[in-house]
Amino acid sequence: MRTGQFLALLGPSGCGKTTTLRTVAGFIQPVAGRVTVGGKDITALPPNRRDIGLVFQSYALFPHLDIHENVAFGLKRRKVKDIDAQVKAMLDLVE
Repeated sequence: MRTGQFLALLGPSGCGKTTTLRTVAGFIQPVAGRVTVGGKDITALPPNRRDIGLVFQSYALFPHLDIHENVAFGLKRRKVKDIDAQVKAMLDLVE
C-alpha cells in the first residue's frame, strides 16, 4: 500500500478477515511468518508503536449519512482528489 491509501478486506464469514486485521494491528501475534511495513519487521512491536489504525465495521457508523457519504468521509478528511470517482469504484466492488 502507498501512504494515504485505505485497505478493505472482503470475504465470507469465518475466512480470517478479523484475525488478519488484528495481527497486522498487533493485537494477535502470528503463529508463523512475520508482519512487515515498508520492509521493516514489526511483528514484535506493540500495537501502540505501529502507527496503524483499525476500525471495525458498524452498521451505525454514521447513521445520518448515506452509503456514499460514509465511504467518502475519510477521503474528504484527507482532502483526496476525485472523491466521487473513488467512492464509485469502491461501491462497484460490493454491489
